[in-house]
Amino acid sequence: MEYKIIWKAITRTGTKIGYIISYFGEKRYGYYMSTENRARRLEAVRVHADAVIKSSLELKRERPSPLLADKIDIASGKPAADPEDSSVASNFAHQQDFMRVLTGLTALTGDGKYEALARENYKFHFDELLLENGLLRWGGHRYVDLVTLRDMGNKGLVHELKNDFPFYELMYSVDPKKTDTYIKAFWNAHVYEWRELEIGRHGRENDRGIQGIWDREFGDPEPFAPRSGLSFLNTGNDLIYSAAKLFRCDGDTGAVKWGENLYHMYVKSRAPGTGLGVYQFTQPIKKYDTDDCENTFSTYGDRAKRQLGPELGEGCLEGNVLLEGQAGTIYVIGPQVICEYVDAGTYNAGRMLEWARAGLAAFVRYGYVEETNMFRPMLADGRDLTGFELRRGGYYGPAGRVLRRYPASPRHLVSLIPIAARTGDGEIWSAARKIARALGLGDIGERPGEGAAPELGTDCASGSALMAFVRLYGLCGDEVYLRLAERIGDNIANTMFASGFCAMPGQGICDINTNVPLALLELEAALRGVPSDVPTTVYGRR
Repeated sequence: MEYKIIWKAITRTGTKIGYIISYFGEKRYGYYMSTENRARRLEAVRVHADAVIKSSLELKRERPSPLLADKIDIASGKPAADPEDSSVASNFAHQQDFMRVLTGLTALTGDGKYEALARENYKFHFDELLLENGLLRWGGHRYVDLVTLRDMGNKGLVHELKNDFPFYELMYSVDPKKTDTYIKAFWNAHVYEWRELEIGRHGRENDRGIQGIWDREFGDPEPFAPRSGLSFLNTGNDLIYSAAKLFRCDGDTGAVKWGENLYHMYVKSRAPGTGLGVYQFTQPIKKYDTDDCENTFSTYGDRAKRQLGPELGEGCLEGNVLLEGQAGTIYVIGPQVICEYVDAGTYNAGRMLEWARAGLAAFVRYGYVEETNMFRPMLADGRDLTGFELRRGGYYGPAGRVLRRYPASPRHLVSLIPIAARTGDGEIWSAARKIARALGLGDIGERPGEGAAPELGTDCASGSALMAFVRLYGLCGDEVYLRLAERIGDNIANTMFASGFCAMPGQGICDINTNVPLALLELEAALRGVPSDVPTTVYGRR
């Protein structure tokens, strides 16, 4: 309709005329855009960002730096310190979504100070904290103390990323050469052996260098070979993601070739017959013997086989156990990573998207329980582990723990909805439709953009749900999904920003890496018709 064209032009200026047009043009939706609501949502994010910046930059330091604290004590408004040694953690790997927030704020407000601070943080890390091998001092086992800039951490300060997803686009714009080197050094440290594609979550020092890194031989090994490295998908996701981003930044096709090689190792390891899994495509080499399953070091062999194998059989390997945590990494996080290849336009995007679709379809087919809106704990062969009691303590919990079903939540929608909309998979869409209805979000339609009747009075306040519908709007163009996203965004603004920081009501600590503020910025960018102005992230990680 013509009013929609006028609407898209006028809302870029934020004038009230646009909302009058919206009222008449969108009357059928029962919920109307409000300049006041939009301004309140954007202001909530700005106040949150200002409070985080003020808290960190006012902290007295031994050396000046633009670095920020990971967490803020909401009551005092000061960085949260370690109670044992008073150090203040600044782990840049766990601040990447806040860097996206800063960049998005500059794009939407025109105030350059926010992106400038983000750039200063990357520059400081590159200039002052870069390791000789090209890696950064960040991740699961390494960070710096904000006051002293001393290295902190454990396990030998090894490099580790696990579903962290750095903001590579801004990194690259700050220093292309060092970003290119970082991504290659990341692969170089975490791929222990290239032909057999032995990877590990802990980076290793080696003397191979990164010259010609993508030209190394790949032998396409068989699944579940014993290896010293643990091929956890939470690190695999980060490696696969980094390859797509390197292609997006400088067109490196060698990187995406290896991203496909790695992803296909997880795909080819899926269970025959069901297509479910996997969290690992190897099993740890058994180097020592023990009868104590509570000793969970991987040097004693596959931990699922040791703890669960006597009851569940030889096929019970770590890679095949699909409890809530493993399933989230595979089916919530993994598909979003693969969408990065589609959005970047890589030559192998269609192939990888089909693998992601097939895996997600298997998950809802075998795992989803419509009657209770729950997912089953499973093995990759499809066995339902609901009610299974652990006979001995170990990696999966203490003896006596009973495995339970877990709720289908908004975080599942952020992968189900975009994959269904991109591929036309009716089975995945049907599951998303049932989950949305069970969550009080109404009917999202027979298929994307067809017959939707969402509940625009919902009390849902989930960043993942918000982004599921912002992305659905971007894929199919039906503005009813944008109206639903606005309602969710208003709920978020009304419940999570009362303290000035973004946090759940009653929560005492603000994690500055929460991606809820970024979701609000992505909503505003969609409303303005400029979605690319705000950087995207992977949602549903927490």
